[in-house]
Amino acid sequence: MDGQSTYSALKTVYAEKATSNLIVYPVPATNKFYIGNIPANQLKEIKMINENGTMVKRWTTLQISYDIHDIATGIYYLKIETKDGSVEQVRLTKL
Repeated sequence: MDGQSTYSALKTVYAEKATSNLIVYPVPATNKFYIGNIPANQLKEIKMINENGTMVKRWTTLQISYDIHDIATGIYYLKIETKDGSVEQVRLTKL
């Protein structure tokens, strides 16, 4: 380290406000989690992604509950995609 600083150009990123009423609970989760407010015929897939960006689990059907007992403790992201192409990402902590 030579004690000097450099700066990169600023970037502005705009995000659309989520219009979904999707509910993921409980947070934090232990052995399973639930998803509410999504019609069964609209779900395309749910991917569970770890902090390194690796998919650790995937579901393609709406279920009463989603079993995660075999997943290590940590922070994950649920990428929920519907058949109309919309995608919502929700953070889920696993205890």
